[in-house]
Amino acid sequence: MASVLTLKRDLNREISPVYVIAGTDGYLLDYAVKAVKDKTVVNPEWDLTVFDGGETAFTDVIADCNYPSMTGDRRTVVCYYPEIKTVGGEGDEFRNYLKNPNPDTVLILVLQKLPDNFGGLEKFCHIADCSPLDKNTIADKFIPLFRSEYGAEIGEQAASLLIESCSGNLGRIANEYAKLAAFKNYSGEITEEDIERTVVPSMDEKVFAIAENIACGKYPRAFEIADGLIKINNEKPYAVMAAVASQFRRMLHIALNPDKGDYELSKILGVKEFAVKKSRQLAAKYTQKKLKAVFDFCTEAEYNFKSGRTSELNALYQSLLTICGI
Repeated sequence: MASVLTLKRDLNREISPVYVIAGTDGYLLDYAVKAVKDKTVVNPEWDLTVFDGGETAFTDVIADCNYPSMTGDRRTVVCYYPEIKTVGGEGDEFRNYLKNPNPDTVLILVLQKLPDNFGGLEKFCHIADCSPLDKNTIADKFIPLFRSEYGAEIGEQAASLLIESCSGNLGRIANEYAKLAAFKNYSGEITEEDIERTVVPSMDEKVFAIAENIACGKYPRAFEIADGLIKINNEKPYAVMAAVASQFRRMLHIALNPDKGDYELSKILGVKEFAVKKSRQLAAKYTQKKLKAVFDFCTEAEYNFKSGRTSELNALYQSLLTICGI
């Protein structure tokens, strides 16, 4: 599986008849689809078809791939999230098309993950990996892209703050950069102060701040952040409680697996690598016993809310009070 970052270079070398674009980062998925379309689509009105795979049988997608071009140019067919869970045997339409694609059509399949039993089929298509990127890659590869597109400069520390405030979500980083650049009239430099004043940290960042303040004994600040999530960000108390439980569960898993690196844990936990790094630093401020006790209590509080023994708001505040006192 090739990184999406090399896709444009690979397109300049050779056009593959099938592109499998797989991953969970929406910005990168769109980036990859656009890169292929920009290289292959000449007459979009006649030679481009886009399918919603959840509403279309894959046999119809293949039939469209085999349809002749009306203009004589290469045709491009895009299918978002087709129902391909497992690649079967010789009778499987997906497998058969990969092995014998129409050379006059480029098929772009957009998936969240590769189908089961896909091994051995990589040689028949180009696979672009659109998994979430780590903080350093975003800073090195995409911040310069946004800087060039929107005009305003940004320093290393400010870029780091922007990435963290958006939890490494590339789509959000791009949107926030565009807003900050407009605030700067598309010139000058975006500062850390600008980001702190205009970019609202994501739920993950604020929940991390709750855990960090509790670890440092700053209990009132932890409650202020929780109140802000509910009263200002309009988050449901239960959603905040679930996010707090998830953060402590992540920290417990990291603490129990000191031999595993950040990259390996990021794949196991389904989060970005720099989120693991930050959580590892925070987990070091807690004992394993306390992390386990916090997780157990959050699980109990969730049960009490779901069983109607308490309200979701009371469950959240009881959880925070208990965590502070453990």
